[in-house]
Amino acid sequence: MTRDVPKQVKIRTDPEEGYAYRYDTIERAARRLDRNKTDAIVASCEAVGDLLSNVEAALQHDELPPALAEELADEISTRYITVKYDGPDVDVDVDL
Repeated sequence: MTRDVPKQVKIRTDPEEGYAYRYDTIERAARRLDRNKTDAIVASCEAVGDLLSNVEAALQHDELPPALAEELADEISTRYITVKYDGPDVDVDVDL
């Protein structure tokens, strides 16, 4: 696949524009992954697609009790990602 890849990508973090949370989020990812901010962003972006698909599959596993699946869905949910279990359906919503 041929694409025009930019030399640099910016992420706005200006508190006056309401984007300070982005910097905090990037710093948390960098600390958790023990990586610099750029590597943490790349790792997070790469992981999220597979991770969310795997969460959906795991919560739909036949041997997982529905009450536990619902509890796990609540625990996995974050400030911006909501995982809802309505056995056997699983919905993942992202709200920024």
